[in-house]
Amino acid sequence: MTAEDIALEIVANDLPKDLALLQSEAKAEGYLFIERLADEWAASEARFDRPGESLLIARCQGQLAGIGGITIAPFDTAALRALETGRVLTVNAGTDVAPPFWERMGFIPVDAEHHTHIWPSER
Repeated sequence: MTAEDIALEIVANDLPKDLALLQSEAKAEGYLFIERLADEWAASEARFDRPGESLLIARCQGQLAGIGGITIAPFDTAALRALETGRVLTVNAGTDVAPPFWERMGFIPVDAEHHTHIWPSER
């Protein structure tokens, strides 16, 4: 596999039509964030259309391989929940096996109510 096999696309108006398969695979493995995303999208609660926000999908050789968003953190509007922006970034690892991934990416574990890791604005 090469970089040419992977494509990122911005989601603007509709979730990808092939999201259901990824959603069911994630749910079977205990990951519920795609299901939550689909529910919040359907209810127009999460549209990733505020300044600094975006929703992206990754395709590997044309097949949907992942989905992720950058959002304003609902508990701290000065923070985003991904991407280096000069603001504090937060993520919620979501499962017991996810923290090493975020920590390897440079996020620092924290004991907080709404998130598990931060990327401080000052590095």
